[in-house]
Amino acid sequence: MRIYMDACCYNRPMDDQTQDRIRLETEAIFQILKYCERNEWELIGSSVVAYELGKHPDIIKQQEAYRFYDYAKTVYDSDDYPGAASRARQFQAHGVGSIDSLHLAMSECAEADILLTTDDGFINTAKRTDSKIKVMNPMLWLMEVSNDE
Repeated sequence: MRIYMDACCYNRPMDDQTQDRIRLETEAIFQILKYCERNEWELIGSSVVAYELGKHPDIIKQQEAYRFYDYAKTVYDSDDYPGAASRARQFQAHGVGSIDSLHLAMSECAEADILLTTDDGFINTAKRTDSKIKVMNPMLWLMEVSNDE
């Protein structure tokens, strides 16, 4: 299983854990990272994720997010995939935001099985595209995968 997580997932553990949804999503992300650590699943990253994580204004939270990002075994650089920018523009034409469209394009380049995000807007707009990459909330995806096993 090849998993691509956007920056929202790496930042989720630093969000307000007193909110049920945030806490449950964080627990799901940690569980997914455990599977990746045991090499049962492969976490893949991209230069787009690294760029977005680097924009976090709180340096402590930024460093913590990078610590989780270190679980990514393979990182794809958007410069190595000239078609990614063009593909991202196609997604933008369907209403996907600029950074989110780059995540979707890079997950395609990386041949991910799933793109995980905690951004409901991204999940909803991604459904309007022709991407073969499924975009889901990590908590809901983990529940779905657990039920399949």
